[in-house]
Amino acid sequence: MATRQERLRPDADEPSEKRPKLDPFKTTLYKIANDVTSEKFKELKFLCSGIIAERSLKDMEDPFDLFSALIQTGYISRTETGFLQDMLLLVKLSTLSEELQTFHKHYPQSEGTLTEKTERLVEYLKHIYKGHFALLQPIPWYDDLKLKLKEVYTRLEVKKVEKGATKAGKDLEGLHDMFIADEEGQHAQRIRIEGPPAMGKSTLCRKIAYDWACGELEQYKLLFFLEMRHVTGSKVIDEIFSQLLPKDLSITKDELANIISRQEKSTLFLFDGLDEIAKDKIEDCEIADHIAKKLRVYCTIVITTRPRLRDRYLSICDLYLIVKGFTKKSTNEYIDKYFKDDKDTGMALKQQIKVQREDITSDSITDLLRNPLHVSFLCILWEDYKLSKKENYFPKNHTELYSEVLECTLKRYCTKKDIELNNGEIPKLVTDYRDNLAVDSYKIYSADKINFLKTDISCEQYLDLGLLVRDLGHSRIKAQELYFFYHKTWLEFFTAFYISSRLEVGDTTGLDNLFSNPQKSSSVLKFLAGISESKASGLLFDRFNQKIQTLKNKLNTPREHLDGSKNFHLYLASVLNVYMNQSKVCCL
Repeated sequence: MATRQERLRPDADEPSEKRPKLDPFKTTLYKIANDVTSEKFKELKFLCSGIIAERSLKDMEDPFDLFSALIQTGYISRTETGFLQDMLLLVKLSTLSEELQTFHKHYPQSEGTLTEKTERLVEYLKHIYKGHFALLQPIPWYDDLKLKLKEVYTRLEVKKVEKGATKAGKDLEGLHDMFIADEEGQHAQRIRIEGPPAMGKSTLCRKIAYDWACGELEQYKLLFFLEMRHVTGSKVIDEIFSQLLPKDLSITKDELANIISRQEKSTLFLFDGLDEIAKDKIEDCEIADHIAKKLRVYCTIVITTRPRLRDRYLSICDLYLIVKGFTKKSTNEYIDKYFKDDKDTGMALKQQIKVQREDITSDSITDLLRNPLHVSFLCILWEDYKLSKKENYFPKNHTELYSEVLECTLKRYCTKKDIELNNGEIPKLVTDYRDNLAVDSYKIYSADKINFLKTDISCEQYLDLGLLVRDLGHSRIKAQELYFFYHKTWLEFFTAFYISSRLEVGDTTGLDNLFSNPQKSSSVLKFLAGISESKASGLLFDRFNQKIQTLKNKLNTPREHLDGSKNFHLYLASVLNVYMNQSKVCCL
């Protein structure tokens, strides 16, 4: 292996005009390293303990290795050497510190100092968070429906869970309370937020980012909002560049790493949707190391995820919160905000909800109204019902709700394309597009993916339905056309839709695949319980019953007594709940 001197020395036989030019910054560090004695080297390594891993420090043979590690961790760079200058002064090597100052005189920093670049970075981040998160669009394909976040955001019920506890404890009074230090002056550095699908976890993160951009959460100098579904690389710095930063911000990756290192205690990361990161990415990327405090020990990280997923990456979190969704009071508050310009319609919806709560003995209506996304759908549908004279109809569960939203979407598509309805029914041409989307959704879900590549699209016509969002892959380096549902629950709904259609013809392959990992597939199974009819219901019931029998939890109600019930889907859902409760793995 070449020595350090050999690596830096040019080939004497090579013509000088063809030799590669040496990096003046690294050359300066090399010269300084040669003038550091072994005793001073030990002192420099001592000053770097807590910044560089102890094992790495122990293996370092000379000061140049130490300087290289400081470059990699972002503590020094061509444009910022203050940290190293301070260290050299502390170990009484003022002459060497002055050499670094001399370097800057001969090679001045370009496009502003690191402090100026930090200010530009903060200004830009606040600009995009204010612009992107100021408005909520509950259904992206309804372009005319955009709500102001600060006007419609409604407090969620969020509870703390103490380590070792099996139940949620005290309420989190305010959204920002998770960042408040305890009585001993310590604040949580790794915050785990769990909640069922569509319970408002992403909106909660957007609200935090928006509040920071508007001047709140002043304890944080930097805030990086990263969506886990778009993670493509192994390094968090790369993800920040890919997802957040423009090409013309004039900040290098080394400089960004340096900025974060210098502001680490006042840096907040939001890792939204850990359960949505591709399975083959989580093992190889730095996300898990950041959460486990193997990297960026002193920064604060908020992680949102669905329940009981990615537990081994989350066990180190020192604050665990569960999002319970809307209470009765906050459901009414949201409806009031939504219908602030049409109070009579909002009042009518609240009255209908009150009737439904009294009439339905099942917990399904309560679960439906706890979910912020579902309440948004209800408000949208209620406006549509008012126009179509359907105000007496009310979805009984989340599957009916999604089915109604889908039907409205398909009818809007027909109107847009001047396609006539058949006595109010959607024509086969359009339902075929829907069915093709269901087939492709099943394939994507089965492959443990979130995004559709262009090659995954079997029928380009369904792209015009507006159900999939088009994106260029959130990469400034390698743009790639992607499509995805704006919320993962729609992928799960269409997956259930496809499996149900296969059950009708006796094909149980998809259902069996779901039962191979019921914890992961719980949302799809719940949709399936609501969609399935006739033969599909029978097959679905049989599989549920087999699992429950295995778990020594026998059902006394024969299936034949239930087949004619209009609420059979509710029974299947309750069977599923029994099964899921029995197979639940405690993760606290």
